[in-house]
Amino acid sequence: MKEKIKVAILGSGIQGITSALALQLAGLEVTIFSKDRSDLLVKTVSQQSHSANISTYHAGASVIAHGHNTDFVKHLTQMSLRIYQHFAATASFGIRPQRHFEIFENRPKNRPNFLDVQKNVIPIEELPRSYKIPHRTAAEDVAGWRFDIYFIESIQYLDSLYNLFSVIGGKIKTQDLETRDSFEKLGDYFDILVNCGNMGGAMMYEERENMEMIAGHYIKIPLQSLPYDQDRLVNSYNYYPDSSIYHDIHGDRADLNFYPRWSWWYCGASRIRETLDENGNWVSEGLAKDTPVVNLNGVDIPRPILDVNADILKNFVGFDIRNESIPKFGCKGKRFRLVDGDGIRIDKTNRAKDNVPVFLNYGHGGAGFTLSWGAAMHVLYMVDQEIGGKLSLSEGLRKEDKSLNLDYLFDIDLDANGEFVYALRLKLEEIYNEFSDDITRHNKTKQNQRTGVS
Repeated sequence: MKEKIKVAILGSGIQGITSALALQLAGLEVTIFSKDRSDLLVKTVSQQSHSANISTYHAGASVIAHGHNTDFVKHLTQMSLRIYQHFAATASFGIRPQRHFEIFENRPKNRPNFLDVQKNVIPIEELPRSYKIPHRTAAEDVAGWRFDIYFIESIQYLDSLYNLFSVIGGKIKTQDLETRDSFEKLGDYFDILVNCGNMGGAMMYEERENMEMIAGHYIKIPLQSLPYDQDRLVNSYNYYPDSSIYHDIHGDRADLNFYPRWSWWYCGASRIRETLDENGNWVSEGLAKDTPVVNLNGVDIPRPILDVNADILKNFVGFDIRNESIPKFGCKGKRFRLVDGDGIRIDKTNRAKDNVPVFLNYGHGGAGFTLSWGAAMHVLYMVDQEIGGKLSLSEGLRKEDKSLNLDYLFDIDLDANGEFVYALRLKLEEIYNEFSDDITRHNKTKQNQRTGVS
């Protein structure tokens, strides 16, 4: 029997596990290397923890590409949406349809680009007058859109992905690989390397001058109920008040948001840019000096995150989160992204001493869940090109798929539940083929940029 191609993936966050799962489903032999096993951390993390050291635990995790407005990002989002639709067929992965609002007190000059790939987009002025729209009491005349999204309960979803990866033969090793040399030494034992190491992975490949962190504040409220609308869909929003109500250090309007999860309501946010100085220290631009703060469990939170969201939610869902009997926890988190081009890195290089291929997949900060499957499909394409177009998602393991017993991993009742894996392979292949021309064009553009061809 022909030996399988061996792939080593650096990083066990959402990009690492998604790329690993896609490659393992394609018949490769995949091992994830990570300092911390994110799958075990996800299983054991306390729901009472308010630390954001691992931001994935507290991610809003709505499939919306906020802050990424290029055609390439829209293309990645489209692929991800198609795959999330497959996962949403069972509640075991923690993915649900949700209704989302983007609301502006001052109408934007241009329609947001990310709406182009969302489903059932409706300007709010076209909704029935009886329909509840999120707004401040003093700002009833607002503009914006309502549309349908997928929302991901991130802890449950990551847990299920790791379970699925393990049951189809994927491996996970705990190993601290902090330097490019230590990572690329894996090329002595593996045929292909994939860097999904996020900020650490970017630093390995000399991206320091192209990096920024976005720090954010948010409030967690332990409410074990979800706000449904008249169509029995959970609601969420991003809200853009007038800059006189909430603004950043440059005087530009700042946005607020609300994302409910099964055990917590999340109200945010702030977006504070941090950059590296010449000594390698992160320097924050900070909040606007006139922004009032409220201290919640020792964390200073911009006051509008509490007060304006409370006003909106009271009008929207009839619940006042300012009630003193309701616990509220202040939280801070950070996300990493690149500042050039598409803001993300999906590309190929080679390890320094020879031609062992190294594929890069990092810098998705703020849209990690949204872009994860689209990015994984691009990695799959690049690997396929590297090995001469020999991958086939729908061949090779069909019989094994159908005999898999997933009952002990997922609380699901599927017909011969191994059919789920089989159907997932077919869905990935369908999307791979449908978007192959777009993937080819993007990768050809990247190749031309590397070689200086116009």
